[in-house]
Amino acid sequence: GHNGAGKSTILKLVAGVITPTDGSVSVQGPTAALVELGAGFHPDMTGRQNVEFSAAVLGMGRSALRARMDAILEFADIGPFLDTPVKRYSSGMLARLGFAVASHLDAEVLVVDEVLAVGDSSFQKRCHERIAERRSSGCAVVYVTHQLWTVPIICDRAMVLERGRITDTGEPAEVINAYERRQENEPQSGPWVGGILDTVRVSPSKIEAGDHIVVDIEMETAKPAPGGYLLVSVGAGGTLHASVSSADGGPCFETPGRRSVRCDLGPMPFAAGHYELYVSYFEDATTPVLEDQRRLVIEVEGRERDRATYGHVDLPVKWEYEV
Repeated sequence: GHNGAGKSTILKLVAGVITPTDGSVSVQGPTAALVELGAGFHPDMTGRQNVEFSAAVLGMGRSALRARMDAILEFADIGPFLDTPVKRYSSGMLARLGFAVASHLDAEVLVVDEVLAVGDSSFQKRCHERIAERRSSGCAVVYVTHQLWTVPIICDRAMVLERGRITDTGEPAEVINAYERRQENEPQSGPWVGGILDTVRVSPSKIEAGDHIVVDIEMETAKPAPGGYLLVSVGAGGTLHASVSSADGGPCFETPGRRSVRCDLGPMPFAAGHYELYVSYFEDATTPVLEDQRRLVIEVEGRERDRATYGHVDLPVKWEYEV
């Protein structure tokens, strides 16, 4: 669901962080939760001290902690920063430490929010493997994410929320397909509602590593926007890998009307994997106002050993447009 749909609120209700103002929540068995980055960590304590403190607060006994301490620290993989105060940690390091503790608790319910998206690809892979291990041992997992491709990997059922209400539930692939169709055909909720971007298509449909990626955009502007521009960005796992702006040689929006815009991103320098591609239209460059946005999920195919997450790269973009 969209931001503000109520996903994290439901997780906090399940975890017992907050109580409902109406109705009731029933959870059977001990719960371990990772619903907020760095929740329960003291900024002036080191990573090691916070593991000990957090595990104790969450109900892990001394003997259990001694037996699992090495496994927790190995999973977190903080390296030389283990004895550094966590106030100097990056968001990814906090996620590593928090998930390492939560996933090693004797819990029958594991609640995980979108915080895993801040980790790098290797850490996310280990998280997914760890969640699979917990599920196979009988642990129930409640998982919130905007990374739709991870849902069929982790979950048996999926649910879509809109303004606190369930709009769809069922087998993950079917729910995701229906959700993406609605995303493509309807303006997204938020301050940019206005239907300026009519259609956004990516070709080719089957992308191999190194292929040229072409984004075709049909759009309409209702008023002059001399400072308006399109932004095309590609990312994965909460990390932005590339972004290009039409302010650099693309269409201008000094006059209103319909436009057909083609953005050739050049040969994709990304490894195989799932990526999110966003097309955004901003009305003004000096004080950016997001008018409309579309999100597509693309998959780049390649050899398994090539799978990796790249840093930020420059794309040799070419813009073409007709008014």
